Amino acid sequence: MTTATIDRPRTGRGARLAKAALALAGAAALTCGTSAAADTSQGSNPPGVHLLNPEMKKTDTTPCPAGWLCLYGGFDYSYGAIAVLPGSQVENIERIRFTNGGSFTGGDGVSSWVNNSPVRYCWYESTGFQGSSHEFAAFGKEDHIKPNDALKSFKPC
Repeated sequence: MTTATIDRPRTGRGARLAKAALALAGAAALTCGTSAAADTSQGSNPPGVHLLNPEMKKTDTTPCPAGWLCLYGGFDYSYGAIAVLPGSQVENIERIRFTNGGSFTGGDGVSSWVNNSPVRYCWYESTGFQGSSHEFAAFGKEDHIKPNDALKSFKPC
């Protein structure tokens, strides 16, 4: 005689652990596996930084993956784009290189951002987290950074 088992939804601590495991698996898939969301052929870019629009081509918009901070070289979330894992920091954004050799330098600096993560970031107008500071609010976005092209470094606040 066989007995039937009934799958019951998880509740309490077991459900929280299952959700946490699923979130970690998703983050691992984006950072370790092949993904349309984040190009991992980044060369010598800082850890946690992934290219979303590696050729820096004009796009209507490049979506920012859930849970990541994304920076764009153009207004309205266009042109070169990077995605940054929550908690990562970049001491000098001008050192990030796209596959076409482009970078966030001079008039081609960061012009818009989306923060789809729960982490609040501070960005600075000088490298090494120096100079005037500004904020990327958790779950916020801005389609025109002011002052434009001034972002040189950022880290969690």
